[in-house]
Amino acid sequence: MNETPLAWRVDSPSLSLFAFHLRNDTNGIKDNANRLWEQCLTLGEESDIPLLKSLKTALRSYTYNPKDSQYHYTPTNEDREATEAEKPYLDDWLELVRLDPKLDQARQLSFHALAGKNAPRIMGELYPLRIHDTYALDLTLRYRQTLDFTHLSLLNSSEQIRGSLGQTMLLFTKPVNVPESDYQEFTNQCVAALLPKTASNLNPSFQGQLFGSPIFEYEGKGENPREGHHLLVWLNSHPETLQRIGQSEAYHALLNLLCCRHKILFA
Repeated sequence: MNETPLAWRVDSPSLSLFAFHLRNDTNGIKDNANRLWEQCLTLGEESDIPLLKSLKTALRSYTYNPKDSQYHYTPTNEDREATEAEKPYLDDWLELVRLDPKLDQARQLSFHALAGKNAPRIMGELYPLRIHDTYALDLTLRYRQTLDFTHLSLLNSSEQIRGSLGQTMLLFTKPVNVPESDYQEFTNQCVAALLPKTASNLNPSFQGQLFGSPIFEYEGKGENPREGHHLLVWLNSHPETLQRIGQSEAYHALLNLLCCRHKILFA
């Protein structure tokens, strides 16, 4: 007697949106240089996330004016608030979260969001930084349990957050009840659930291994290159993967690589 196959599921899925936006060029600071941060504020209002709604208070890019009791975009303040350890690298890299320099804390912001009544809790992290002449944002949303594919779309903020140089989404999850021979079809179903309106326009373009686990690349072109989708689906199927993914060197190398990719394609 044949056993009924167990349903495929995703375990602890996280979706990182890496968005890149040109801050300045040879003519100086761009008129819309702070667009990424303003989009985060709007997302905070729409999703009722207090940390995002008050993001200006946490970024070095904004200063407080007591005359009108408002925070205003002040890009020159970024360098002024840099620590002595950061100053030699200002032309290359600067983390933008404002923290007490006496405290040994990561310069990222953590929050949680309610996806709806009886819906699983969504955890989030926001990591804003400046890479050369470009603002970069890592907005990661995650679940901490095993779920059906249908919940993945609630992690997608790519419609609200769009940089002038484009963005890449990275879905990282552990496949449940999925034989290795079906990994490609599993990732196809992840993409379909994550982007139900545009998945049919996304084509698998590459498959490889990263830190022991398979990774799949999908690309979709829009009328405007900045409106296309670039999606990576990385399966957590090897013990080494989680150990390596937490290393800051690997993370920063990935950010730099993606930033260079988008500047080459869209600048």
